[in-house]
Amino acid sequence: MANLREPMLLKALQHNCARRGQVMEAVLESAVKQGVDLVLIQEPRGEKERDSTRSHPSFTFIKGDEGVAGKCWIAVN
Repeated sequence: MANLREPMLLKALQHNCARRGQVMEAVLESAVKQGVDLVLIQEPRGEKERDSTRSHPSFTFIKGDEGVAGKCWIAVN
């Protein structure tokens, strides 16, 4: 008999943060409480805000190039 493992399920959350840092922080905190693995973040920052100003201890971010206003980020837990 083949040794079959249970499929690994990922939990994802998507949110449009409307370029507001407070919204993004709240979304990430909610994701931690819900045990979310991937957070898809639309409009993560304002035009003049640097990418490096946003971080979270529970997530690693996948972003575009520094200095280029990205339309979306992915936060991986």
